[in-house]
Amino acid sequence: MASHQQYVDKLAGVIRKFPSGGGPKFDGQKVMWRGKRRISIADATEFSVESTVPKQAAVIVLGIQLANKKAVAASDLLAKGVSLHFGWNLSFQHSAELGAFLLSCLIKTKLYRLQEFGKGGEKWIRVRDKAVLEFSERDIYTAHKPFPHWTGLYDEEGRQLVNHSYPQLDKTKWHPEPHHFFGTGWDDKQQEMTLPEYRLTARDKKELSQPKLWVKAIHQTESTGYSINGDMLQLVSAIADDPKRCPPSTDKKMARQYKRLREQYEKEQPKKGAWAKLKKKNERTYKHLDYLKGQDDKAGGKKDTWDKELQDLRIKYKNKIKPLQTALESIESKHRDFISAVKRSKQLAGKPYYHRAFCDYRGRIYTSRSIINYQKGDLNRGLIQLEKGKPIRKSDWRYLWIHIANMYGIEGDIKKREAEARKLEPKILRWGRKPLATYHEWSSEADEKWQFIRACFEVVALKQNPRHKSQLIIEADQSTSCLQHMALIRGDQALAERLNMGARYNDLYQDIASKSETLKDVAPVKRRKIVKDAVTAWSYGGNHYSVVKKYHQSEMDYLQGLTAQERWDLAVHVIKLIEYELDAAKDYTQAMKFDAVTRLNSSQQSKKFLHWKTISGFEVYHYHQDVQKYRPRMLKSEKRTANGRKEYTRLTYWEPVATVDDQSRRKLIKATPPNWLHSVDATVMHFMLDWASRKDISIAPIHDAIGTHIRDMEIVMEAFRRFLASVYRDADPVRFWKGEQVPIEPRIDREWVKTICRSPNLFS
Repeated sequence: MASHQQYVDKLAGVIRKFPSGGGPKFDGQKVMWRGKRRISIADATEFSVESTVPKQAAVIVLGIQLANKKAVAASDLLAKGVSLHFGWNLSFQHSAELGAFLLSCLIKTKLYRLQEFGKGGEKWIRVRDKAVLEFSERDIYTAHKPFPHWTGLYDEEGRQLVNHSYPQLDKTKWHPEPHHFFGTGWDDKQQEMTLPEYRLTARDKKELSQPKLWVKAIHQTESTGYSINGDMLQLVSAIADDPKRCPPSTDKKMARQYKRLREQYEKEQPKKGAWAKLKKKNERTYKHLDYLKGQDDKAGGKKDTWDKELQDLRIKYKNKIKPLQTALESIESKHRDFISAVKRSKQLAGKPYYHRAFCDYRGRIYTSRSIINYQKGDLNRGLIQLEKGKPIRKSDWRYLWIHIANMYGIEGDIKKREAEARKLEPKILRWGRKPLATYHEWSSEADEKWQFIRACFEVVALKQNPRHKSQLIIEADQSTSCLQHMALIRGDQALAERLNMGARYNDLYQDIASKSETLKDVAPVKRRKIVKDAVTAWSYGGNHYSVVKKYHQSEMDYLQGLTAQERWDLAVHVIKLIEYELDAAKDYTQAMKFDAVTRLNSSQQSKKFLHWKTISGFEVYHYHQDVQKYRPRMLKSEKRTANGRKEYTRLTYWEPVATVDDQSRRKLIKATPPNWLHSVDATVMHFMLDWASRKDISIAPIHDAIGTHIRDMEIVMEAFRRFLASVYRDADPVRFWKGEQVPIEPRIDREWVKTICRSPNLFS
């Protein structure tokens, strides 16, 4: 391949001059010409000879991997990366135009190509020059030293602390006030005029100068150092170099089926059956049926503007092609994530590193903007360990065995899992000493194979040296956390008992799975996993589409043996089974939707959004404004049309607007039940992280799960139970949701609090 600099220079030249043939300039190019100047883009002038903007932009663009991404998503990544680097605060339209222009430059340089499925169909970005895959990905959210504390919505380099709800206008987005970061402070003059016995103490003043709890939780997250485990990196690198073991980039059989169906899209169909109702040849295509569906949507979706049999033809076609498409996307994504994780791990190896964290609009803390991070899947969690190790005591071994049981796929209560994992010790030692030679054994047996083999390494190290300082991260994962919160909110102790918030162990997933006729011939462990994945997605507002994506990405042999359509049908079946079994969850959802409607209709609440404060001081602004199409122009390919002109196309962005119609309002209401739960579990995590900062305990937050040292697991689980119970007993999140300022009756009584704090199986 040509040198890195040659690619940078070539792309920079295109950014500077494209289009060079005298054609109309891109609005995105004019956005770059303007930079930070307070002028309209129409008045912006071309780059000067001395300008370094094109070269800087080229370096950033080449550091963003776009292979197999949707064109709009790729365009958005490019625009955000470049505008963040230069500190440009762009409007929605200018950001869209900038992204479309930069994508056009990459197509012009023949590094990528655009794959377009018919007029108005989806557009994808495919690699044309494979050398682009060798460029190091840009990762500004990871550093080898801790990041400075936050003092506002943006840091000095333009990174954003709170990721706001979408869609909403920029002017409505919440900017946390200074007191969130610096405390409320006090008035010294007023203190002088106050009687001595009523003046603030030193402790009071310290409290008033502290950031909000959620901000301290962010700072604690960012202070946790990580490193890459060398043995794991060596193993994973060997797997990546082995074509037979590395996750494939596609499934050839599925790809052929998908290609055949794509070719059918614009192909004229025989004049038979329902197709005979269309008189013109060029109308007897699935593409034309999509057009008719579009006309139906414009008419209000009444479904009587075109023939019912033709509607059925279109639905059957979509039901065939959509599962194949989602399956192929998942396979590509899995391969891409694997290669990216190995490559980035090699760059980070040998030094500790830290993450720049952020919150979503519900208060959940993420480190997921980093290329490799502990909140990603099994591979990332297997590679990553804590920066500093801690020796483990004899009593701590049980938590390592429980972790091994969880990663291997052993079910049952805590005692059973520990006992069964101990029986695997001979295998664990053999696999841990020779992981590559035994790959086919442990990789096929373990549910979470990378975390499992990493734990095997730890057992070997501890057996060789009992004083070994363990850096392994093990997890306390709240069992069916969403449903547990629903039980606490509703005061439903019977449901809580079923969800392991009592003395006895109950396996909800296995209970549901055992009632499925479809899964009766599947091994119990695998059957349980299939239901668990579905419950997790469904309980947070997902549907069968969310579930089938998990099934596509699973390495379970049963799921991999199904066709894409069969996985789709299975997801629909399991969701129906869950809804039948969990009436209480459905009741919670309906009650929260009713409450949301009531609040939106009240005179004290805006009719355009929902707002509530959490116990940790975080403020949730939940919007779902209307959108309209915005279609920036971009280069389609270098091929010339019959008149000698280049081909252009348009991307379809959905731009937020100020209004809220009935459809947007319904979406806002539908999203409220899971989003409120997210804000509650985020609050519990904020308390945990603040507590950890005072105890010198490292925590890797994973929403409703906690990663920590083996040595600290017992005290971490005790603290989590205590904070979970106290949030409902002493503070009551429902009071915060309703905005009530006076205390109300505790949601759960003291005996229930004691039950929760003693519950041995609250964590899975």
